[in-house]
Amino acid sequence: MAHHASEHYRIFAVKSNRPLLLGECYLIVTAYNSFGPYWFGEQFLLLQLPTSRLERAKFRLRPSTYTAADLSMVNADFVFDGVQGLARAALASILIEQFEATKNWEVLATKFDFDRVSDDVLTNCWVRSLYHAELRDVADNTETIKLPQILDLLRGLPVFELQ
Repeated sequence: MAHHASEHYRIFAVKSNRPLLLGECYLIVTAYNSFGPYWFGEQFLLLQLPTSRLERAKFRLRPSTYTAADLSMVNADFVFDGVQGLARAALASILIEQFEATKNWEVLATKFDFDRVSDDVLTNCWVRSLYHAELRDVADNTETIKLPQILDLLRGLPVFELQ
């Protein structure tokens, strides 16, 4: 894992007008840069229905012949916006998949938005046995340093068991 000059992560709850379509859904996004004008971002979209799954994507911003060499206006918030765009596209693809499977036109009328939440939501998921494998996958595959440290703390927490 490389050392980053700056590193951030945020967690969002995905709110929908049709909550039973995707279930309890969260978005974890990262933004980090190396020394120099290179910024990177990651999207980890946790979906509950029909079964728990993780959708991943990466975002890279670097100077090229098509962009100005000075990327001083690029910061973590800029990267977070880009990564949220990736998440919107992933959710749209998932809704199209569900429409094709069900032929229910109302699926395409689903609206969603992202509400920022605290790290506690991941703790809540963990103790309720939700997204265990997916959170381990995030910890193992993120390029950041801080996020795996937070997620590794979850592994020592007790888990509720239904009887």
